[in-house]
Amino acid sequence: MLMLIQAGPAEVALMPWWVMYVAVIALTYAVFAMARRTGWAVPLGCLSFFVLMGVGALSLPGNLSLLMLALAALPFIGSLVGSRGRAPAARGAAGVAPGPRAIGRVPQQPLMAGQPRPDAVLRSKAMAERFAAGMPRDAGYLARMRYVRGIGEMTDRPVDLFTGGGQLWVAPLKADVPPVPIPARNVLRVDVWPEPEGPPTLRVSWSPPAGDLTAELVLEAMPNVPPEMVTPQLQTLSGVLTTAIAAEARKAETAEDAAMVPLSALRPGTLQPMTMPPPPPPVPHACPTCGEPVPPGARACPRCATPV
Repeated sequence: MLMLIQAGPAEVALMPWWVMYVAVIALTYAVFAMARRTGWAVPLGCLSFFVLMGVGALSLPGNLSLLMLALAALPFIGSLVGSRGRAPAARGAAGVAPGPRAIGRVPQQPLMAGQPRPDAVLRSKAMAERFAAGMPRDAGYLARMRYVRGIGEMTDRPVDLFTGGGQLWVAPLKADVPPVPIPARNVLRVDVWPEPEGPPTLRVSWSPPAGDLTAELVLEAMPNVPPEMVTPQLQTLSGVLTTAIAAEARKAETAEDAAMVPLSALRPGTLQPMTMPPPPPPVPHACPTCGEPVPPGARACPRCATPV
């Protein structure tokens, strides 16, 4: 770069030449990072092209116009590379769980302040252990809560909520306890309960297949959630969770109905008539006088001629 500037005609620049390089590096990195996260940084890459052309005109000689064009195009190229690098994760690459489905999706900022991003949770190392423990790979992330009580011997700890495979999954952050599934069809209701002391809690009531008639999962907001956002978050999660559980229950019922073959789907001739077993042979009567067996249809005993 210095050799190119020294070889050109002497011109008085309005700013040092290194400003161009600093601007190129900063804009390229910013546009690339934004494209990886949002995917809409291409317009910003086009805008940065004109900004860098102006910076280059003030810091580089006029005979280096091709170099200015090449440097100014770097942020735009970075935005394209960042957008392409983001595409496989959006489509659900092999070994990576896809993003949350439309059903069960919780709105993010600013309502879900203090909650982790769904893509960060689904790409975390803990997901591999959760999948190995039986959680389906198409599970949709809902929210991160603090478990209070309701599931076996589990103690108070942070958990992630998922829906998938017709079940609500309560997955602790530590691998010492595997994800606990609650069948969606057994969920009775989801409520936000006001507490006499402290913020409200989110409660999921369900009917286990055996044991107690009803069970109740009690969750509360994480400590990093702003106090003024606790109630709106819980109310939003209650609505989203109710919708997601109802959808999972309908999906499970549809799958069971599809597994049953109706009579109308059978081909003609496949139904065989039911063959009835032959009637048992008649039991002969015994003569009340001598005890001789009387043949069926006979009116008198063949031995003593006693009418029967």
